Amino acid sequence: MIHRIHSQFISVKTSFFGFKNYSYILYSNDGESVAIVDPAWDMNTFTSILEERPVSRVMVLLTHSHIDHVNLVDMFIARYQAEIYISKEESEYYVYRKKNLHLISDGSRIPFGTEEIQCILTPGHTVGSVCYLKDGALFTGDTLFIEGCGVCLGPGGDAGAMYDTVQRLKCILSEEIMVYPGHCYGQEVGQTIEYLLNHNIYMQIDDKEKFVQFRNRKEQDGIFRFL
Repeated sequence: MIHRIHSQFISVKTSFFGFKNYSYILYSNDGESVAIVDPAWDMNTFTSILEERPVSRVMVLLTHSHIDHVNLVDMFIARYQAEIYISKEESEYYVYRKKNLHLISDGSRIPFGTEEIQCILTPGHTVGSVCYLKDGALFTGDTLFIEGCGVCLGPGGDAGAMYDTVQRLKCILSEEIMVYPGHCYGQEVGQTIEYLLNHNIYMQIDDKEKFVQFRNRKEQDGIFRFL
């Protein structure tokens, strides 16, 4: 386990066998709520951090429903009576059901202290993938990595939808926004959109057919080579 305190949140890196995941812990400005994006693998890591700053409301924000992003949900519900947030599209397509489940849509705004967390529907890796935007930080799950974008070959995956998602993010996000994905493949998390525009090949392909062919190319190396 590795965790790092940023100016607005805490990033947590956990691992399980070959998987290495990044989760993020955000505290509301009134100190009453905490939101954890995609808590993964090691519950003790999260409880030890949360015990340092007790809050009255615990929220879990899920970018999508793959097991490495949701495996601690039941523990958070049991221990903290956590509220769980996932997109309506994701819940319906993959039949994801949990106690205390809140279904969000594109453009939803989750109250968080006296502020809000903005939800952006980003299909491609899964049908209902979501990115969460708060104070210039974009938490992207497996939609957008610093080095690339999520694979689109699993159930509900769609490289054409991923192309549309990437193009939309390029249009609606300012270049100063910092990107915090669920995995790292070599570059440190927390790079700007401007950095991705200059270094992430999927942000540079403007032809949909070429994007789909490249994203779905065969014999790709390093899909699970997390760092």
